[in-house]
Amino acid sequence: MALTPLFFSTTAAGLGTGVDWTNRAALFTAGVWSPVLTAFDFSANAAQCFIGPGNYTQGAAMATGLFTVNAPTAANPVLFCGCDSSGVLLTVPDPDWLSCQPAFVDTTLPVLATTTNIASSTLAAGHWYLIKFTSSGRNGSMVSTAASLSWCVISNTNANTASIALGSATSSVNCVLTCTGTSYDSVVTGPANLENCRIEGVTGSSGNRRGWAASVTASTGQLCTVVNNGGEGVVVTSTNAAQSVKLERCVIANNVGKGFVANSTASQTAYYETHNCMITGNGTAGIDGNSNAARWL
Repeated sequence: MALTPLFFSTTAAGLGTGVDWTNRAALFTAGVWSPVLTAFDFSANAAQCFIGPGNYTQGAAMATGLFTVNAPTAANPVLFCGCDSSGVLLTVPDPDWLSCQPAFVDTTLPVLATTTNIASSTLAAGHWYLIKFTSSGRNGSMVSTAASLSWCVISNTNANTASIALGSATSSVNCVLTCTGTSYDSVVTGPANLENCRIEGVTGSSGNRRGWAASVTASTGQLCTVVNNGGEGVVVTSTNAAQSVKLERCVIANNVGKGFVANSTASQTAYYETHNCMITGNGTAGIDGNSNAARWL
C-alpha cells in the first residue's frame, strides 16, 4: 500500500490541487466534499488527508457513495488528520491525559460541523486522528461508522431522544465523546472497543440519556470514564445470550440511573466482566446483574 498525502484547508491556496500545503484544496465548497478527495483512486493507494485549522461546515456525511472512481477499502483506506497552519501534523493535546480527568483542550483541532440531521461519517474505511466533530441537528449517530478514532472529540449538542455521539468504530482511543442536549439516547451505542475515552452526558429531561448502550455481541472498555448521564452509565441492550461486555480499570460515576446494567436474557453463554473498576455515586445500584444474567465475573 502506498500512502498519498493530500492537503486541505477552509479555503484553497495556490493551484488548489491538494498536492502540498502551498497548493492546498478547500475541504468543502458550499458544504460539498472536495473532488480532490472524492475523485481520488483508492484502487492502488491509500490517502492521508491533512486538514488545517479552522471551522468547516459539512453538508454531507463522509460515505462510500461520495467517491466517483474507487472508494476507500480496508486495504487502501483514507486517513483524516489534523494539521497546523503550515500543513504539519498536529501533536496530541496532552500525551499524559487520562479519561478520568476533565476533557483535554481541543482548541487546535479542526472542527467539522453539521447543523442538519446528517451523520458526520458512515465510512467503514475511514480513520480519524486529531479531529473534532460537532452537530447541532443530528437525531442519530454522528459517527455511525469508522475504522478508528484517535484523539478525537465528538460532541452532539442536539436535543432529541434519538441523538447519539458515537455509533460504531472498530477502535476508539483517547477520545472525548459527549451529548449535551436536554434529551438524547446515548453518548455511545453499538459495537465498540474503547480505550481511555471519556463518555460524558448531562442529567437532561427526556430520552434514555445513557452513557454507553452496548448492543452487539462483544464490547470492551479499558481506562474509560462514563459520567454524569441522566440514565444508566453502561447498559446492555442486546438480547443475545452470547453478549459479552468487558470493562477494565474504568470509572462509572455520578449517573442518575444505575451504573452497569446487564440484559435479562436467560441462559447466558458469555460473561460480563468488571476488573479493577470504580463504580460509584450512581442511582439505585452500582451493578444490576439482572436475575437471568447468570454469568458474571
